[in-house]
Amino acid sequence: MRQSGIAFVTLLGLLLLTACAGSPPATPVNPQPAISETSLSESVALAYDPTDDSLLRADRDGLFRWRADSGWVSVNVPQTYGMSGVIVNPDQPATVYASGPGLGVIR
Repeated sequence: MRQSGIAFVTLLGLLLLTACAGSPPATPVNPQPAISETSLSESVALAYDPTDDSLLRADRDGLFRWRADSGWVSVNVPQTYGMSGVIVNPDQPATVYASGPGLGVIR
């Protein structure tokens, strides 16, 4: 019985090696492009603002605030496009930082 188990495992190993050796490398179904400076503006960042229970969104179209009664409303910032990050200061919730390529970080 022990020899048949060893033979089975050996045969299974050989079959796996044979099957894998002739297979081309797997190709992702939806390959993601490499991150570049130009694709950073396509990213979306979200942050919760506890001062008014709103949600902030930074994306390629700018900075926006979500409220249940009004939906997404644009936030007035020096650069109105190409935003890539937003965060609320946890120690001072009234302070929001946003970033984007060519913009740096604004408060």
